[in-house]
Amino acid sequence: MLNCAYATHLQYHADEHAKTCQNGMTMDIFNRLHYRLLLGERVVAGDQRLAHHYFSDHCDIALSFTTDSFAPFKKWKQTAWILLVFNYNLPPDQRFQQDNILCVGVKGQGP
Repeated sequence: MLNCAYATHLQYHADEHAKTCQNGMTMDIFNRLHYRLLLGERVVAGDQRLAHHYFSDHCDIALSFTTDSFAPFKKWKQTAWILLVFNYNLPPDQRFQQDNILCVGVKGQGP
């Protein structure tokens, strides 16, 4: 079943965000210089430069991969690493909500 409301939210990066900074402050990742430079660059896959530019299609998805560790026990001899993916196509007030975060793995590490 298609979810038109969710699909509309995923268009945030292309349509809805303010493309300018407010009071000299960056308001979103899409206002950053790196993103703006990518808009003018052709996509590179391996050794091949493709015909289209980064984020030129409304269906393009901007994802962020993050990781962090924590010690589940008091003695810090073992740690656990959580691997998360954030969908930056969603508006900022939604992208970090629990239902929109993808947990792609947890890894334990210890002696």
